[in-house]
Amino acid sequence: MKHLVMIEKDIFDLHREFFRAFSPQVKFVPFKGKGEDSPYRSLLPQVTVLVTRSNLEEAEYRSAPRLRLIQLPMAGYDHFDFTLACKYGIPVSGNGGANALSVSEHVFGLALALYRQLFFHHLSILEGRWINRKHSNRELFGKTLGIVGLGRIGTQVARRARAFGMKVLFTDIRPMPKSFLSRYQIIRTTLRDLLKRSDLVTLHVPLTPRTKGMMKTANLRLMKPSSILINTSRGEVVREKDLAACLRRRGIRAAALDVFEKEPLPLDSPLRKLDNVILTPHCAPSFETTLRVRDLICENIRRAVAGRRPLHPLPEKH
Repeated sequence: MKHLVMIEKDIFDLHREFFRAFSPQVKFVPFKGKGEDSPYRSLLPQVTVLVTRSNLEEAEYRSAPRLRLIQLPMAGYDHFDFTLACKYGIPVSGNGGANALSVSEHVFGLALALYRQLFFHHLSILEGRWINRKHSNRELFGKTLGIVGLGRIGTQVARRARAFGMKVLFTDIRPMPKSFLSRYQIIRTTLRDLLKRSDLVTLHVPLTPRTKGMMKTANLRLMKPSSILINTSRGEVVREKDLAACLRRRGIRAAALDVFEKEPLPLDSPLRKLDNVILTPHCAPSFETTLRVRDLICENIRRAVAGRRPLHPLPEKH
């Protein structure tokens, strides 16, 4: 008997030929949304594995008696109701940090762009001005990097920071292996101390009641006027109005954001009017990320068909 895998269309389209050649015992059906023109509702009763970014309602669990796995292809899962999945005995898998390398590289791309004023210098040439601010550029070497959240992405950032000759502080609610901290000379501290001491602060926390709005006025005021803030985690970790006000008064030097409270970023966002912020459209992952996600999806399909537990089950235990 063939097993049916329903997979979001954009993921299927990236690797169409790969999925089609996967196994004669597995049929992939792409879907886009849950509307009447989608195969989602009609085929749900036959599905073995569902690859989706969306939460499921209880009626959907009831109509999917053959479902063995829900595979989330993205890193963020704060929107997902694990209570219902547990109630119906359906395991849920995450992406296992497939984006960790790409996001960590994006962090340093943003940091270098701010420290070397790349966008200003690029525009100065395009506009025919040839303005050179080299004497106000900064080096990463010798600077203190504060990592808020030393999970899969945070640890990759820490590794790269040491290669730049940076000092690394971190804060996290979880214990970390002493061998890793010693190898990369990473120092644990409190959030308050980290914000006060760091030249660059980078956020790598999940969105929880504890982290929502973490970077508000009170915490932004702890940062040095010469420091920068980078957020590639979840948009709601930063209060954007507070950050915009801080940047306007030069409370910190600059910020770079790849995630936002509302996406796409509203046209009336005060962040759009600032000259000391870099904004990217949630683009920190990469093509290599999609390959790792694809391979994980396929491995977990094999496991689901064989009745085995998936890799990277959610929710993660902290």
